[in-house]
Formats: sequence, structure tokens, C-alpha cells
Amino acid sequence: MAVAVAVPLGALIAGRISRRLREAAATAQRIADGELDARIGGEVRPGGEFAELSSAVDSMAAALQTRLHGEQRFTADVAHELQTPLMGLATSAELLSEELAADCVRDRVRVLGALVEDLLEVSRLDAGVERADLVPCPLGSLVADCVRRAGPADR
Repeated sequence: MAVAVAVPLGALIAGRISRRLREAAATAQRIADGELDARIGGEVRPGGEFAELSSAVDSMAAALQTRLHGEQRFTADVAHELQTPLMGLATSAELLSEELAADCVRDRVRVLGALVEDLLEVSRLDAGVERADLVPCPLGSLVADCVRRAGPADR
């Protein structure tokens, strides 16, 4: 008689625990996939192991979300702060005479400008303001373009 009651009760409890663990695993996977506002939450018995697991995963997701937003703000701030001195440098470089040094300065200003624009683009992509346009491109021409843009103009 006790077995007839214990087995179904045990199966019911194990099923509930298993369902909660699957939901927790699914939520953790959503967080790993970038959905940082996902939380396990729900009604759990305080002090239980599942409550500790839920609290730990939810705390981790909140900390990760806070850190990521901080990094995004930092990237955006750095890019915006670099624009002002870059514009001043570009204006000053245009006033230099047409010597080799002036050409070198102008070239470096162009490279720095491209880097600032890339940083701004990364910031906008991180913030979700823009979406990446994923288009296949030939690797050889991409590498050649990157080397050309990073190096001095007169090689």
C-alpha cells in the first residue's frame, strides 16, 4: 500500500523538479544567446536548492547585462570624445605646407578618422541602433583594403 502511494508521489515530485530544471536550463541558454533580460524567477520555495540556482543565474544575468551596457556606453563615449580632437587635427593638417611630413600627418589623420568611424559603428551595433549588413565578400580584397587603409599612403 505504501509503495502504491510513494511511487506516483515520487514520480510527480521528480517530474516537477525536472520541469523546473529544464526551464532553468532554457532560460540560461537564452541568456547565453544574448537575451540578457531573461530571468528564471518564478515561484520557488525560499531556501531550497532550486531557489539558490534561480537566484544565482538571475544575479549573473543582471551583472552581465549591467557590465555589457557599461562597456557599450564606454565605447560610445570614447568614439564621441575622439571626434573633437580628430577634427582639430584634420583642420591643422590641412594648414601644413605640402611637404612629406604634412602628407604623413594627413595620412595618419585619415587612418585615425577611419578608426573612429569604425568605433562609432561598433558602438551603434552594440546598442542595437543599427544592424550589421552581413554580405559575403572575397577575403583577399578585404585584407588588401585593410592593409591599404592601415598603412601610409606612399609605400
